[in-house]
Amino acid sequence: MEIAKWRKVVNKHFPELTTAAEIGLSVIFQLGIEDINKPFALIYLDASSSGKTTILNFFLSAIELTHYIDDLTHASFVSHAANRTQAQLQDIDLLPKIKDKVLIVRDMSSIFSKREEELAKFLGILTRVLDGEGYQSSSGVYGLRGYKGEYLFMMLGASTPVTSKVFRMMSRLGSRLLFFNIDMPYKNDENIIKSLFSAHSLQEKELICRKATLALLKSEFPKDKIKWGDFNKDKKLMQELLKVINIVSQLRSYKNEDGLIYKEHSYRMINLLLNFMKGHAVLCSRNHLSEEDLILAIRLALSSVPYVRLQLFRGLIQNKGRLKTPAVMTILKFSRKIAIREMRAFKCTDIATVKKIKNNEIGRSKFVLCLNKSHEWFLTERFKYLYPLTPHSCKKVD
Repeated sequence: MEIAKWRKVVNKHFPELTTAAEIGLSVIFQLGIEDINKPFALIYLDASSSGKTTILNFFLSAIELTHYIDDLTHASFVSHAANRTQAQLQDIDLLPKIKDKVLIVRDMSSIFSKREEELAKFLGILTRVLDGEGYQSSSGVYGLRGYKGEYLFMMLGASTPVTSKVFRMMSRLGSRLLFFNIDMPYKNDENIIKSLFSAHSLQEKELICRKATLALLKSEFPKDKIKWGDFNKDKKLMQELLKVINIVSQLRSYKNEDGLIYKEHSYRMINLLLNFMKGHAVLCSRNHLSEEDLILAIRLALSSVPYVRLQLFRGLIQNKGRLKTPAVMTILKFSRKIAIREMRAFKCTDIATVKKIKNNEIGRSKFVLCLNKSHEWFLTERFKYLYPLTPHSCKKVD
């Protein structure tokens, strides 16, 4: 089955999930490229019952390529359980089981909601594992144990929206995680009733898409790894991708208690997203990168920033680089006080400035969030073509 036929099947039964599922396939297809030696981790985000698990279930029939678990802990990769022998621990360890496979974790919400100390421990270990060089840890029971060498794997997970706490922590640890917000529009009562009387039940639709996904993987996934080598480097595509990654780096930056700003370098993310684009190209039976790959990569990159900051950034694009307090209140659905606080917090990203304008009629000041001139490329029609703004996620306001 070719990608066009697969899209037609999925779009018929789950039109809101087609793009998210195609992004997941692009992650999987990275395993078929010889030049890629770094793991790629993608977490689907949205509210409960939005289709995150449905997407992950599309891939479960490909048992030769996937390893499925319901939950993940910091001890999953290399265990030190005191009530098991060394031989038993090797059977428990997750890391060797996922080598050259796709780790699918159906629920990561419990991880991201942990206390800060536990979350830091988990993210620290996950960060190390996602370097693709194995992982070793030490305990008082077994001493040093683990695995060294090349441990390439891909990871797909699902979670409810993560808090700013997670992004602050990742900015200090050096993030390896990318997120994709499905942003499923809420169905009205009429659509819900209509779906209940559909010709196929939800389970039947999911099974149809699982079969289509398995057929696609069987026919299109490389039987022997592809050596990408000197691919067709489109300089313009790379320059545009880098512009977006630089803005993502700024949107993910945070200021600590001492006033120091943690900001990740762009080099790691551009390599991750370049690998993602290669995966999508191979999925589409191409050996060169195209605008189609770039559009998905940009959407994925910008989905990997804190939700409030993304909405403010999108609002600036939609409103010609200027957002007044009432507009921010409309976009974020916050009170005036909290909206002003978020505008000031956004200022630390160096993407925009906050201007205070005195209003003599009401007797209180107005605040305006203004995009810096160095980022005016994001107001161009070219960027709006590469990153179209959907009506339900960012409305134009006065």
